[in-house]
Amino acid sequence: MLLHRHKRLGIWIQPGGHVEPDEPLLAAALRETAEETGLVAAAVTQEPVHFDVHAAPKGHQHLDVRFLLRADGDPSPGEGESPDVSWFSWPAAAAGTDEALAPLLRHLAAGPPPR
Repeated sequence: MLLHRHKRLGIWIQPGGHVEPDEPLLAAALRETAEETGLVAAAVTQEPVHFDVHAAPKGHQHLDVRFLLRADGDPSPGEGESPDVSWFSWPAAAAGTDEALAPLLRHLAAGPPPR
C-alpha cells in the first residue's frame, strides 16, 4: 500500500487532492497519484471503493472518494509535493493512517483485491 505524509495534516494517507472542473473522479485520482508519488497508476476497478464525508477546516464538509489503483516502482514526488511517500504492508498502512482510512485498508487486506 502506497501512502504519503500529508504536508499540512502530518498524517500518512492515500494520495489525493481536489478535482478540477469537469474532471472525472477516476481521472482526478490517477492525476493526483502521479503528481504526489511520481508513479503512473492504473485503476483496479472503475468504481470507487469507499466514500467518506467529514468536517473540514473553515466549516465546510470534505468528501473523500477513494479508488483502488495499482502501481509499482520507487516513488518520486513532484515539485512542491510531500517528499514522504512510502510503500507499506497492508497491516502497517492500516496501523499508521487516520481513522477514516484504516477500516478500508483492513477490509481490503482481509481478502483478494477486486479485479
